[in-house]
Formats: sequence, structure tokens, C-alpha cells
Amino acid sequence: MRLRYFHTSNHPLIQDYYQDALQDLGASWFCRNKKAKERVLKNLLVNLVMCQDHGDGFKEVSISRDRNFYKIDPRYRALHFKYSIYVPLMDALEQTGWLTQRIGFQDRRTGKSFQTRLMPTSRLKRAHYTPHPVSFFNDCPEPIELRNYLKQPAGYKETQATSRMRNRLGKYNSDLREHQISFTDSRPSYGAGEEQENPLRPHNSDDSALSLLNHSTMLVANPASRRIFNQSFRLGGRLYNHVQNISQMERATITIDGQPTQELDYKSLHPRMLYHREALQAPGDCYAVFSGDSLNQDLRPVIKLLMLIMINADTEKQAMSAFQRKWHQLHSKDPGKYPKLPELLDSYSLTLSEVVSQVKRFHNPIAMYFNTGIGIELQNWDSQIMDKVLVACTKEKVPVIPIHDSAIVPASEQEFLAVQLHQAYFNQMGQPIKIEAKGKYLN
Repeated sequence: MRLRYFHTSNHPLIQDYYQDALQDLGASWFCRNKKAKERVLKNLLVNLVMCQDHGDGFKEVSISRDRNFYKIDPRYRALHFKYSIYVPLMDALEQTGWLTQRIGFQDRRTGKSFQTRLMPTSRLKRAHYTPHPVSFFNDCPEPIELRNYLKQPAGYKETQATSRMRNRLGKYNSDLREHQISFTDSRPSYGAGEEQENPLRPHNSDDSALSLLNHSTMLVANPASRRIFNQSFRLGGRLYNHVQNISQMERATITIDGQPTQELDYKSLHPRMLYHREALQAPGDCYAVFSGDSLNQDLRPVIKLLMLIMINADTEKQAMSAFQRKWHQLHSKDPGKYPKLPELLDSYSLTLSEVVSQVKRFHNPIAMYFNTGIGIELQNWDSQIMDKVLVACTKEKVPVIPIHDSAIVPASEQEFLAVQLHQAYFNQMGQPIKIEAKGKYLN
């Protein structure tokens, strides 16, 4: 997993590791600023513990040793550490037996670069633990982030537009922090002495801002959102927060100030946006591309994922490769919902190329957008829509949590949210859209 630069913890286990590591390091690692010293060391220890239970199965942390990687724009400097502090710490921890390193390199044959990999030693591996309250912190000092083609934070000139954007998001984040947001953890319970999941990863997702209240209830300690743009303020811009990292099953259990919630979702958002961009009416079901209910039902996960990737990929070759890789990952996690692709297609005497051709035929009015990378522009549009929704909810003191193209509010406010979602979309695209709430459409 990539190293999370702004994760830290006051968990008793990390406190113990911190004190032991500090004693072992002695004079082999020097940092003049005591506060920065604690923050940097704890950050690396947290990452090494977290990677052992990472959802993608990785058991190592990737980080760059390139000096240029640490030359970050001043507006993001609070999120990163200095090369002169961090790289010597990695070397010192390796010398004292806390981690091992595989130094990064560039393949001269392919030109591809590989970052350094950090792997925890047995000193950071504990199979059993007594549950303690977990407290993670994830500062978001700059809520409007622009990333370059390397996906690294890039500087930008402050304008009236970025200033207004920051003020709106700052007001929303400030108001949301006044509410308590929690959900029910879906992990199985363990008896005394049984092996349990990593205490610093209470959920199999990147749950860095979650706190354990008891064995089943999790508190979202930092619900703040930030917008991330890609190379331009006309590309990307979606809102990101920690609630997005929990599963759909757990999202259904979210409470705000102890009240049950409802998640409302735009139905087939990006395909419909493409139709509406052309001033056309979208099909009732964008994923029912075949004739025959049984065929459409069985292949629906295939078509849905395929369309998502075709809208975001730059070329068809890239799309096919990405689709097969993603399907393999999904099959590994949930073979019931995502069966082996060759067997599924063979059962209907179809090939993947034939499914792609049928998708293009069915969606001929928008087929010219497939495999053009249009998805990053659509994300910018839907981020503007969600921005309008947050402004409306903040104005009326309605707590709302954005999940990219959906939003969560107290159940008593779902009608208000539905109106705002409809209004914001119509203002942006000029046409109405269906909204989904637990399988029901709100028109």
C-alpha cells in the first residue's frame, strides 16, 4: 500500500511501539523538532502496522526515496515530511530491526520506476490484542487539492473561484464536525484469546479516521471532505472523505446524532450525463443492453463494470485490460456475485468482444465517447452538482455526507435531499434524472 503521510495514532499499542523504537534509535536518528519527531515516527509505525491488514492483500508500504518527491508546494507542506528527516528514519529503523527495505529502482529496459518497499519485521507483528479505543487523525489543511500527471499534489494560483470553493467546503466541514456519525462494524465477533484483526485497522478498508466505540459501533472521528482535481480545475474535483471507505452494508447502518440515515443515489449517472450532454433521452435501464430478462440480469455486473471502464479509459485496449483485471479482483473477493468470467460468458455462448459490441450498438448515440477518457470530465460535472447539494444542505443546517454521486442524510431529511439532488442536476445538465433510494426511484 502507498504510505499515508498524514496518519498518526494515540493507540496504546502505537504508544508502546513508539517508546521502544525511540529508545532503540538513540542517536542514530536526529530530529531537532520534538513534535515533528513524534509525528514522523508514529506515522511510519502506523503505516507498517496498517499494511499487515491492508484490504488489497499487500504486506508492505511503498514510499519514494527521490529528493524531488519531497519538494512539495507550500500549500500542501503540512501533509508531507522532509526528505532530510524521513529517509534517514527509514534507514535507522532498518538498522535497529524494525523494518526491512527493498530499495526502489528504474528498469532500464522498460523505463518503469519502482518505489522503495518497506516491510515490518516480527517486532511489529502481534497476533492477539485486547481491544482499546482507536484514535486516528487525518488532517486536511488544504481541502482543495490539484494533482499533476504523476498524481502528486501540485501548486496552483489562487483565484476567486478556488477561494469561494474553499470557503464553501470549509463551512460545510465545520458544520459537519458538530455532528456525531457512527455505523455498525460488520466484522465477526471474537472470543477471548482468539486471533483478531489488526487493532489499528478495525475495518478492511482505509479507515484512518475511524474510532472504535465498542465491539460493534464505529465512530467516524473526522468526516471532513476535500476536493481533488486532476491536472486542471476542469477535470476531476470529486469530494473524498473517510465514510466512502466503509462497505455498502455498513453504510446502511450509519447514524447521525443517533438518528437512522438514508442514502440517495443518482441512477446510472455517467451514462445518463452523456445522453443529456447530447440533449437526448436516456434509456430506462442503461445496463439492459440485451433482449431477454435472464441474460440482462446475469450479465448486469459485467455490463455495468464494462461501461464504467469504457467511459473512463483512453483506449479500447486499455479498457479491456482494466476490465479483466478488475473482474479478477472482484471474483477473488466475492465469487458468488462475480463468477469466473469465461464460464459466465460461455453459458450464453458469448465472448467479451461481443458484449462490448452489443454495448456500443445499444448505446450508439453516445458510443463516440467510449474509450476517450471522458470520465474525468464527467467527474468534474458531478462534483459541481454535489457542491451545490452541500451548499443547500449547509444553508438549511441539514447534515449530509457525500459519497461521490450519492449522499447520506438523516432519514427524516431524505425528501429534502431528493429535491436538492434533482434541482442541482437539472441546473447543471438541463434535464431531470432518476434518483434511487434502496432500490426505489424518487422522481
